[in-house]
Amino acid sequence: MIHPKEVVRQSVAEEIEARGWTLDEFTERMQFGYRASANDYLTYGRRMTLVFAMRLAQCFGTSVDYWLRLGGRVDLVGRL
Repeated sequence: MIHPKEVVRQSVAEEIEARGWTLDEFTERMQFGYRASANDYLTYGRRMTLVFAMRLAQCFGTSVDYWLRLGGRVDLVGRL
């Protein structure tokens, strides 16, 4: 079974790869304060919050709802 946070982390990694972005480009687009934040997220995952979903949606041109639903499903699976 895949760890719940891995689903979101993998989705983000696939979006980055599809665009051919570097970690530095992702960090800048997500407005992380420093590169370690993006690296920590991609390594360890992150709980989905409204602010994080909004940043992802803006960064990838997707909807906030998409990321909240994905994160919500991950939270539900993680609690079962």
